[in-house]
This record gives sequence, structure tokens and C-alpha cells, in this order.
Amino acid sequence: MFTTATGAAAFTPDDYAALIVQPVQGQSVALQVATTLTTDSTRMHIPVIVDDGGAAWLSEGAEIPIEDAELGEEIVTPAKVAGLRVISSEMAEDSSPAAQKVVGDALARAISLQLDSAFFGNLASPAPKGLSGEAHGVTRNG
Repeated sequence: MFTTATGAAAFTPDDYAALIVQPVQGQSVALQVATTLTTDSTRMHIPVIVDDGGAAWLSEGAEIPIEDAELGEEIVTPAKVAGLRVISSEMAEDSSPAAQKVVGDALARAISLQLDSAFFGNLASPAPKGLSGEAHGVTRNG
């Protein structure tokens, strides 16, 4: 993001967080049910449980079998979801903050929808792999 152009200061993270980021966090189902991790790296190594081991019904006094969980790692490359709404300079300069909020809310809804679609679905790259496209994770012993 260029921050040296005229008017660019209006779009730095401190200024657009309340207009876009916070509404997306409030509207996205994925962000309500998942743990959010932040990073400045190009890849993250996240430990995962591939198989959680077992449990069994046992008679009183029977030896409890030892079953270790199978651990693995998921390498995640952060992806970006973005949207852009073009408004006239007259609207930006002459309208009330309520009008800007209407535009921001629409953009936040669109971004939230894409975020949830990726999280719960299986969208094409560069979207991250969602739950429907996940090849592994916790397995259940049958």
C-alpha cells in the first residue's frame, strides 16, 4: 500500500480498521468459531493432531491400553481477501460519515462472505484450503 500519495493517510490501518476490519470480524461466522493467528511471515508451521488415539470401554481393574496421538504439521501460506469500492471525490469529501459507513458496511459484508466461503468450502487457489477441502485433520477411531 502506498502511503505517500495525497490522501493515502486516510486508508492506513489505524483509520480503516473501524470501517472494514472490525465489521468483518463481527460478521464472519468463521472468525466466531475459529482461533485467529497473526503472522508477519510468508509461511506458518502449525502443529496438528492427525489421529487422536483411542479410548475403550474396560472392565474394572483392566489395564488401560496406551495409545499415543499421531502428531503432524500443517504448513500454511497466508492469503488475502480484498475488495474495492470506488466512490466519487464529492461523496468522499461532502457526505456525512454515515454515507461512508454504508459503503464500508457493504464492503465488509462482501469480504465476510468470501472469508466464510473459503473457511467452510473448497475454493480455488489463492483462497486458503477450507474445511471441505481439508485432506487431513483429527480422525476418529471406529
